[in-house]
Amino acid sequence: LENDRELFVEEIFRGSDRAYDQAVGDIAAYESWQDVSKYIEKDIFKRNLVDMYSEAAVDFTDQLQSYFLEKQNRNKQEN
Repeated sequence: LENDRELFVEEIFRGSDRAYDQAVGDIAAYESWQDVSKYIEKDIFKRNLVDMYSEAAVDFTDQLQSYFLEKQNRNKQEN
């Protein structure tokens, strides 16, 4: 996410670095994509009135989905 931080802060978090940092911290605490995707939709996109089909929202979602799928695969390999 860090490479696109400025875009995400402006387009999704209405220019608030603090809101972005808080959301990323909250997201990191989730274990599964299924759970975090509900949080993203309800607590980030709806709260900030973001069109979830906008380029920034799709990119944000795609990057997080990839992260969580990799995390789940690593956990499976370790067990």
